Amino acid sequence: MDEKNPVQNVPEKQAERTGKTPFIETVYDWLDTFLFALVVVTLIFTFVFRQVQVEGDSMYDTLQNGDRLLINNIGYTPTVGDIVVVQADAIREDKPIIKRIIATAGQTVDIDFENWIVYVDGKALDESQYIDVISGAAMLNQGGCTYPYVVGEDEVFVMGDNRNNSRDSRYCGAINEKYILGKAFVRLFPFDSIGLI
Repeated sequence: MDEKNPVQNVPEKQAERTGKTPFIETVYDWLDTFLFALVVVTLIFTFVFRQVQVEGDSMYDTLQNGDRLLINNIGYTPTVGDIVVVQADAIREDKPIIKRIIATAGQTVDIDFENWIVYVDGKALDESQYIDVISGAAMLNQGGCTYPYVVGEDEVFVMGDNRNNSRDSRYCGAINEKYILGKAFVRLFPFDSIGLI
């Protein structure tokens, strides 16, 4: 041992104290970090974000059948235009549904079924960026509601973007906010469409 340079044997002394070689210590450190990250990610995806898969064509062509989305419900307040996931029992379906919020509590919905125009509080919604009027379809499907329709307290009126292929508030009325699982905000799959919604 070089008395002028006593530091050179420190790793050997540490290995003697811990009983582990530097390589084993590095592996343990990596494992510890990985397990901590795994627990954090699991907690986040259990209590903050959820992953859902689009089933069906009711939101076409905004969302496609098979798309995978992330939703969040922490501190969420329903807003017109949001795409939300609604529990199945809210509309007597066997799976959660994905729809767009058209109106919130206290607002009045009216629909011109011949011209495919939705009015909220007397003002026509500009839906050109996500609704394609089906040429050759005489009318927008009406469902069973009577219009004008006033959205009740703590409720939202939802519709699918693919209007004539969507079971939504036109059929079952407004949805209570307690049935909203969360707002969809990111598409995870397919990979070529990853991004904010």
